Amino acid sequence: MLKTHLKKEAAEKFINFIIEETSQEIVAESGFYPVLEGVPLAEKYEPVIGIKETDNVYTPDFKKIAEVHEMWIERFAKEVVPELGKKVN
Repeated sequence: MLKTHLKKEAAEKFINFIIEETSQEIVAESGFYPVLEGVPLAEKYEPVIGIKETDNVYTPDFKKIAEVHEMWIERFAKEVVPELGKKVN
């Protein structure tokens, strides 16, 4: 129990660290999208990977995905998993 507790505590500390504003600024400056609202992507990366809030981009319907997720997993297990490795020589 103690080992699990320590891993959980370490994971929570890491998550809190990585979503701090200072950490997110480093993330953005490194060319990755920050997840903290209000932290912009570094301007030097905008021509390459920049997506602005005003851009017309596809946004997944996460609520619908959550509704069908279990069905997708079951179907994958039935149809794809049995075929894995069959065509590998």
